[in-house]
Parts: sequence; C-alpha cells; structure tokens
Amino acid sequence: MSIADLEARAEAGDVEAQNELGKIYELREEYVRAVYWYHRAAENGNSAAQNQLAMMYYLGRGGVSKDNKKALYWLRKSAEQGNPKAQTNLGEMYYVGDCGLPEDNEQAAYWFSKSAEQENSDSQYMLGMMYLWGGLKWDPVKARLLFQKSAEQGNSNGQYQLAFMYLFGGGGLRKDEAKAVELFMKSAEQGNPNAQAELGDMYYSGECGLPEDKALADYWHRQAHKDPMYEQEEQAFSDFMKQFFDTWDAKDNPPQNVLKIKHDGYDYYEDPENPDVQMFGRK
Repeated sequence: MSIADLEARAEAGDVEAQNELGKIYELREEYVRAVYWYHRAAENGNSAAQNQLAMMYYLGRGGVSKDNKKALYWLRKSAEQGNPKAQTNLGEMYYVGDCGLPEDNEQAAYWFSKSAEQENSDSQYMLGMMYLWGGLKWDPVKARLLFQKSAEQGNSNGQYQLAFMYLFGGGGLRKDEAKAVELFMKSAEQGNPNAQAELGDMYYSGECGLPEDKALADYWHRQAHKDPMYEQEEQAFSDFMKQFFDTWDAKDNPPQNVLKIKHDGYDYYEDPENPDVQMFGRK
C-alpha cells in the first residue's frame, strides 16, 4: 500500500494506518511526521503508538522537547494495555532509576515479568539478570531458564549470558565449552560487543577448543571496539564485579548454598549439592 493510500485511511480514522505511518516516518528519520501520526494513533488507544510516542518524548525527537512526565504518561498507558515493549521499557526505567522514576526492583521485576510472560526476549533477559546479579532473590536456575528462553528467540544478550553459564557450568548446567563457544559466536555475529570481545580473548589464548589465532582475535576485538559504548560498559561491569566479589570476600558469606573454593588461581563458587556445577570464577 502506498503512503498516499495509508494517509487517506489514517485521515479517515484508521488507527492501524496512523501507527503504520508513524513507523514509516520514524524509519525515514522524519521524526516530526512520525510524532504527528503516533500522537493520533496513541490518542485513539493504540498501545504500540503510545509506546513509540513515549520514546519520542523520552529522547526529545520529532519537534517535541524531552519530557519525562509525558514519556511516562504514554508509557504507562501502553504498558497497562499489555504492550510487552512498553512493559520492558518501564521495567528498565524502574531498574536503573530513569525518566524521573526511583530505582525500584519490585516494580522493575513486576513489569519485566508481565512482558516475559508474553515471550518478550528482552524482558526474559533482564529478569534473568535480576535473579543472577541482584534485585531478586539469587536463583541461578531461574536465571538460566530465562536466558534460555531469551536465547532461543535469538536475543544476543540472552545468548551471551547463557554462554557464560555453559562456560562455568552455572544454573544447573554441566560445563560445556563447545556449547559456550557456539552461543558466544551466535551473539557476536549479531553484533554483541561483549561476545565479540570474549571470542577475541579465546582466539588470542586458544581457549575452549578454539585454535590460537591472533588474526581472528584481532578481528573480534576490533569489532567489539566499534561499539562506542563498549569500553564504558566494560569498565562499569568490571567495577560492579569487583564490588560484587569484594562484598562476598569481606563477609566471607556468599549466597545460601554456595561455597567459595580456590583452584588454579581462580575463585569458584559452587553448589555443594552439585560440586561439579560451578557458578562464577575470577582470577
């Protein structure tokens, strides 16, 4: 259908046509027109348009000023109608304390769960992260199940986290380096910079059954560093992990049912009921 036909239908009140025009103009980076049609569709109750309009206000695009209040208004409208993308966006805002909202793990988990129930792979990944790294009661098995669901849908973040679980044998999985490499590769090929960097490290040292190949190591490291956020995120994660493990070291009290042991220069955290299933490691 031509844009002229869509506009004729949209002007006649067709809500789906209004939202479709918003998407077309957003893809063309014609944000003023995108906002106009998203607004028309949002006012007529279209949850997808409400979510996109919320993001326009959040980013300050399309001739509208950045406005957290309006962004949250439309985001809640969409999320409360059951839109999984809006539920994910709202969960992320509560998780990090964005858009004028306080950090609230309970609300973040609530909205991630709503979205994950609708098989949204981003929310499955985020909920898994909360079970693994904080925000919900530590449960690596639940985290693993969520990462699996996310990864099966092709989510590169879910693939990356599941790869680490196979690498160390976490979340009830047996250690499987070949499966870990397979998942790192799938994630890296989608452009995930963390997976790309991990593959680079593996090729550099010849780990996990991969040959030592400096050329491939250099290739994957260069791919990772193409992402402008990679170094910033890498440092933030490194700081987080240091604090995470230092807290355990200071208290000498890992989460329940987890033991800390030392082996070959690494600290490992294992479930005593499954001593061959390792959770974390660091050198």
